[in-house]
Amino acid sequence: MVKPKTGNPGLRAAATMIKAMTERADELGVEILLETPVKSLIKEDGEIIDVVANDKEGDLEVYAGAVIISTGGFGDSPEFIKKHAPYEWGKDIFSYRIPGLTGDGIQMAWDAGAAYVILIMYSYMYTRFLKYLFFFINFFHKLY
Repeated sequence: MVKPKTGNPGLRAAATMIKAMTERADELGVEILLETPVKSLIKEDGEIIDVVANDKEGDLEVYAGAVIISTGGFGDSPEFIKKHAPYEWGKDIFSYRIPGLTGDGIQMAWDAGAAYVILIMYSYMYTRFLKYLFFFINFFHKLY
């Protein structure tokens, strides 16, 4: 486990984790391509072997011994939420709309055969959190 300088997981923990992973990737000779979004995954015999990405110079195909999909989520796409979760954004679920988190990476993973349960777990946990939050707001409101 990578612990942040504060010693506790939480705010700023991601920066410490990213630093540790980047240092390890450098040690292993991994090339990290920034500003190169993946457009599709190429499967052969049930395994992801390549990715098609787009950088400043255009499309490129990159052989991938391993693929890590780190999309960030889907909170900036009410359409994606409505289509793939039993909720409607702004009515049943309220999330931060961080630009770029549209679910395209999740969809790409599903298209490649990833389990659909990931999104359902996210929706369930987030909604349960909101229900508890609203319970406490109502509870304290009744006290005063």
